[in-house]
Amino acid sequence: MATELNTKRFILRRITQDDYDFLYEMYSDPSVMEYITCGTCSPEATQKFLQEFIDHWDKHGFGMFVGISKKTGEKLGYIGFRVLPKLGGIELAGFVKKKFWGQRLPDETGKALLEHGFKDLGFDLIYSVAHPDNAPSLKCIENLGMRADTTKDGDYHGGFTAYFEITKDEFNKL
Repeated sequence: MATELNTKRFILRRITQDDYDFLYEMYSDPSVMEYITCGTCSPEATQKFLQEFIDHWDKHGFGMFVGISKKTGEKLGYIGFRVLPKLGGIELAGFVKKKFWGQRLPDETGKALLEHGFKDLGFDLIYSVAHPDNAPSLKCIENLGMRADTTKDGDYHGGFTAYFEITKDEFNKL
């Protein structure tokens, strides 16, 4: 189980309890949470989500990574995998701090994670979900080569959701 990955610009390392302040900074920002059904998070809710990320790693051997700039050492966002029982599969998900929006961070880290998921973890299919009005997230998902899956129910996390997927074979052809 890899707990650290590297891309050209980023170190991706397993999320830990030490990431609470960073996570709370993102989860309490209304612009970052605009398209998330639950809205901004309290300190307690942030701790609950962080503990779920940590527990997911312990249970499944994979999960969320914090993205850290190799140049500055700053935490930029998080990205990783989680099991989605409703879909019966694996989701690639993440958040980026507002000050780093528009720098194509999810493109680089997302491609590294998809490669890790298919090559190292043995996944055959990976999903992503996004609010259909969240144009930047939809663009990131599209840039990863994922295609819309219109056969899925549009309700996830209590709000309307657009579903996307990519198979191992599709990724290998990119």
